Amino acid sequence: MKKIYILFLLLSITAFLACNKDDNNTQTFDYEVKKNNIIGDWDVTWVIQEIRADTLYHESAFDIEVTFNANQTGVRPSGLVDSVSFDWYYQYEPERVIEVVRQSSGPILILDKPRIYRIIKNEKDKQIWEFTQESATGVADEFRHTWKMKRK
Repeated sequence: MKKIYILFLLLSITAFLACNKDDNNTQTFDYEVKKNNIIGDWDVTWVIQEIRADTLYHESAFDIEVTFNANQTGVRPSGLVDSVSFDWYYQYEPERVIEVVRQSSGPILILDKPRIYRIIKNEKDKQIWEFTQESATGVADEFRHTWKMKRK
């Protein structure tokens, strides 16, 4: 009886350790799949909500095109110049993309604070991301940005 108990205990431990090993492999696979989902050319509807006193004051939307390259660089339009180059970094848990805009020629200079996008949906042909931005003038509480992305 004691041998059966020990055998059962060893089998339980082995099964437990095997499950943990599979979970780590799945997580690594999911990271690569989710990161690779981002790479490519996207049509983006950019929705901006101006929030004042915890209430939606104004909403606007416009369409842009954004490119995310496999070498973790990208290009998107900017209000200051025709387009800006950026480096992007993917984080798995919680799922985020960090964008660092840089000067396109000469020494690398960071032009703005990095944007941290919270990923709402990460699928091969559809993405939804959000980020918030403080008001520069203090008139609004914040600006909420939503990117609704469809693969080109």
